[in-house]
Formats: sequence, C-alpha cells, structure tokens
Amino acid sequence: MKSPKRISILFLLTILTSTSSCASTTKDVRAAAAAILDCTKVDAGQLAAAVLQLAAAAVMELATGAEIDWAALATTAEASGKAIGTCAYTELASSTAGAPKPSAKASVGPLDWGEAYTQVERLRAWAGVTTIRTPSGDL
Repeated sequence: MKSPKRISILFLLTILTSTSSCASTTKDVRAAAAAILDCTKVDAGQLAAAVLQLAAAAVMELATGAEIDWAALATTAEASGKAIGTCAYTELASSTAGAPKPSAKASVGPLDWGEAYTQVERLRAWAGVTTIRTPSGDL
C-alpha cells in the first residue's frame, strides 16, 4: 500500500501538470484574441470623434481639388492611439474608398483604395494585430 504522503505528492504533481497545460492553452487563446482588434468594442464616442477628425481632413483635401493623402490621414490617426486610431482610419477608408475587402488595385478618381489599403496594412502592423474587425467585416 502506498503511503498517504506519496499519494499526496503524486496528486500535487498531477494538478501541477494539468495547470501548466491549461496555462499554456490560456496563453494561446489570449494571443489569438490579442491578434484581433475588434473595432465594434472600442469606445464609440472616441471612435466617432476620431473618424470625424479624419473625415474633415479628407473633405478639406477634396474641396481644394487635391487627392486624399491617405498616408497623412493614417499618421493623424496614430495620434488617437493604436485601437481608436486604427479603427477610425479603417472605418473612414473602407466607407470612403470601398468595401472592407476590395481589390488592393481598385481606384475611383481621388478615392484610391490601393493607397488607403496600404495604410490599413501599416496601421495593422503598428497596432500589432493580424485582423481588424469592423461592423462591415474583418480586414
């Protein structure tokens, strides 16, 4: 018959082994969740203010006959922070330049999705995410 002390040690080792296995699984789940920026869950007021600021800048460019400077808008978006800035820029770009998953080559006059999408990719890398979830779908 095994001693109670030996059984307790085996029991503790089993729990520790299970716990470390769960911890690594939890880390994997957290890492996958961190790879998604869910714009549907950011502060709506901050997002609306940031989109308005970017839209005003874009309208001013178009009003003067210039093309939208997507790189400048993306840089402006960065000032709002990684989540709000990336979400605001992505929302403006997708609603202005095309659908959430357009061809990177699509272009309609000053609304050049190719450049807009290039900046979405830059902001995605800056935010450290692989997916940007918008109300219209994932990018």
